[in-house]
Amino acid sequence: MGSPIKKKEPDDFRRQATETIWKYATGMLAISILFGGASLRLILPLAVILGATVATTLVWAFTPNEKKSSTDLADLEERIRKLDDRLANVETISNYDRILAEKTAASAREKRI
Repeated sequence: MGSPIKKKEPDDFRRQATETIWKYATGMLAISILFGGASLRLILPLAVILGATVATTLVWAFTPNEKKSSTDLADLEERIRKLDDRLANVETISNYDRILAEKTAASAREKRI
């Protein structure tokens, strides 16, 4: 038949951004080297490399990674479990109060009869 289709995992945003930054930087380097005047032959390529380096550093420094978000997910699941336990306790107390109120009402009715 055919080979099974593999599900592609989503790439890390930081890696994609880094690839894009350096693709453009490579093109700018080529243009600056080819068309830069004699006085700009060294300054423009260095500026391009410095700009791409700073941009890459900022992307990696200020973008959360996947591990942190999975840790946040585990924390949220734990909080949901605790809230579910609390809700179960409130329901138990509510049922107990309802049963106690019914017994008290029944006892009051028996005293009146």
